[in-house]
Parts: sequence; C-alpha cells; structure tokens
Amino acid sequence: MNEKQIHRFVQRYLDATGCHIIEKSPAHFTVKLSPEADRALTNRPYYWSFVDRTGAEPETMTFRFITDKSKYETNANAAPADHAGRSGMDAAADAAMARSLGFVHGSPAAPARVPEEVLHFGSQRLEQILAPPGREAASSVCSRSRSGEAATRWNRRLTPHG
Repeated sequence: MNEKQIHRFVQRYLDATGCHIIEKSPAHFTVKLSPEADRALTNRPYYWSFVDRTGAEPETMTFRFITDKSKYETNANAAPADHAGRSGMDAAADAAMARSLGFVHGSPAAPARVPEEVLHFGSQRLEQILAPPGREAASSVCSRSRSGEAATRWNRRLTPHG
C-alpha cells in the first residue's frame, strides 16, 4: 500500500466508524474518535469498563493520523508558529498564568495533548484499523524468560462475541 491508498482507506474507516474529522490534509487527519473507534484503537479497557458500569458520558480521545510523513513535515515546517497573530501581551499573560496555576487543562497556555501516529504499511495502528470487526489485531509480545532469552509470542485474541 502506498501513502495515497492508506490515506483513502483511513478516510473510509473514519467515516464508517462515525469519527469527527477536526483537521484534514493530503498528509494527515486530526480526529475526535467515536466511541466505537476509541474502543477499537486506544487500548483503554479500564476506562471503558468504568463508562459501561456507571453509564457516564464517554470522553473519547483525539488523534492525529499521519499518512504521508515527509509531506506532513514539509507542511508543518512551512506553517506559522502557534503564537503567530497573538499580541505580546496575550502571550505574556498566558505564560504568567501557566507559571502561577501550573497545568490547566484546556487553557491556551497548555493545549490539549494530541497523540500522533504515523501510518505506514506494517505499522501496528494500521494493522488495528485493518483488523475485521470483532477481532483484535495480531500483536507480537516480546517477553524475557528467567534465563534472559527473548521469547516472542504471537497473540491473537477474539472478543467474547466472536
């Protein structure tokens, strides 16, 4: 698969799972995952068991999927800095607030963390996306035995409904 094919496939996956696309370019997607996609891609079983037990409103993750790394880096280097267009007073006020209050979630001084994942043929995240519904992607878990020898186990698990 080349970058364009991966980009088209990821676009179809995001549309099919109901994800909200925040930002899109020919090289990347920034998305707010739907609950279905969040369960499939983020490996947060404790969080989802809490949501299921309590009936709480799920707070899904935001991800940046990069489908063409070289084009994305070229565009990122050409883009203006985050503080461009803001006055010096605003930047100074944000810095003072950050020093005084520490980490404040969602403030301009501390933007939300958006994990980035470079998708290429063979990447684990792309393998998760390609996995058929009801089945997790195959993963290689490397562990060490007591003697120090590396042992690789291939772990293919089915969901309880499979």
